[in-house]
Amino acid sequence: MNSFDQHHQSVLNQYNAETINVFVEQSRRNARIQWRSIEILNYTVREDSDRFRTWFVLDSCRALHEVFSSKGYKRFTALFSPASAKRDDQDLFVYGMYCHEIKFVSAIRARATDRILLMERAHGLPVEDRTKIATEYEQESSNFFAKWHVHSKIDFSRPGVLEFEYDPDAMAMSVRSKADLSLDPLDYEHRVETTSELLSYVGATWTSIFGFMGDIEETMKNWPLLKVATRVLDKAGIEVEKIRINADDYEQWDYINPELDAELAQYRRKAT
Repeated sequence: MNSFDQHHQSVLNQYNAETINVFVEQSRRNARIQWRSIEILNYTVREDSDRFRTWFVLDSCRALHEVFSSKGYKRFTALFSPASAKRDDQDLFVYGMYCHEIKFVSAIRARATDRILLMERAHGLPVEDRTKIATEYEQESSNFFAKWHVHSKIDFSRPGVLEFEYDPDAMAMSVRSKADLSLDPLDYEHRVETTSELLSYVGATWTSIFGFMGDIEETMKNWPLLKVATRVLDKAGIEVEKIRINADDYEQWDYINPELDAELAQYRRKAT
């Protein structure tokens, strides 16, 4: 087995014609797909505290049910990036998230916005009215979660990867930080061909200074993965904004790597 690190030269001329033809065919198929960006969530709170961490988990669970209740079991990942922020000279905290499940992210954002509007509506009201509004909101959440087994274990102290699981048959939901992150495609069930696995792969580059990237043969089977892996080996970093997903299948992904895409285009022209 040859490691990727030993063979990487950041140019396609290290590969034989058969391999390059595979890349060309994958690139042609991708050219016929309607791509879109993954969704970014900036869940902004006053401070990083147990109260607001709980809000984030509760809104995530409510969003899971809202989006996937009619679809059955669902499991997927998201990149998680907690960080302090400043807005209008006010110190705040942001639970940042990059995720390919667009409706899910939109549902979390909508719930957070609704809560802000609720708090603004309550501001200035008599204490009795504010208490009533807060009690009604908390009761609504209590009624919902009384029916579900919810498990959460998130590392809010650093960037990483979150795994969401929704299991309506077992009436269970979970939101947890993934610990088993790897840069070796063989450690992934689908060899990093799904977007959920890609986000875990990217998360591994966030949390690891060094990492074994596995057998070069596995990476060479997947043109999008090769474009990502060369960014890692060149120490250029993976730009999340350049990840794109199939608008009709969010678990299919591609990565915009202008240098390698241009190089492959040259080979395509030579072949015609």
